[in-house]
Amino acid sequence: MAEQFSLKTTQKNIKAEAEEDERERNSGNKNQMNAAIYPIKDRIPDVNSPQVKAWVAEIDWSKVPDIPVAKGLKDAPRFPDCPPKEKVDPTSCWWSCDGCVAPSDIMTCPIQNNWGLTYDDGPTEASRELMAHLQSKKISATFFIVGSRVLEFPDILKEEVAQGHHLAMHTWSHAGLTTLTNHQIVAEVRWTEKIIRDVTGLTMKYIRPPY
Repeated sequence: MAEQFSLKTTQKNIKAEAEEDERERNSGNKNQMNAAIYPIKDRIPDVNSPQVKAWVAEIDWSKVPDIPVAKGLKDAPRFPDCPPKEKVDPTSCWWSCDGCVAPSDIMTCPIQNNWGLTYDDGPTEASRELMAHLQSKKISATFFIVGSRVLEFPDILKEEVAQGHHLAMHTWSHAGLTTLTNHQIVAEVRWTEKIIRDVTGLTMKYIRPPY
């Protein structure tokens, strides 16, 4: 009951903030983040920053698999260049190349004929039109958020929560995680977690890797 009350209170507060943002936007004062305290939009964050080093230091690296970084495609360096199936390391559980899933991955709805509606890569300028359509149909969805895009549209993120949608992470720069080092992955995830929490007060539980 306490958790339910807390969520409703958060949604109520965020709804009030979203309404204030709407008034500011209509008056020509667009709500934007202080970009100086975050990594650059759509760029892989710097792993040598003090913040990332602190996050890296929190991890017990003896429990992290040592899997080689995959090369990206020449024309799409953020997407992994998959080796032939017979050469894919079965212990790496590589969804991008062989469709492998871990036991903890959520792939299906637990109840037959139930389904979940999800959208990736926002927030964007199209998000409000989408939310209006969902609201007209009385449907809620899960938005997988690209952290760096919150820099431009923090008010949309607040509106998504205020309207009862769920949020989850979709990394900071939308790079294929298998093409990144472990420290880069930490930076991608934790910066996304931070900016969503800074804007909404919510700590994310789930992540959907790009590609």
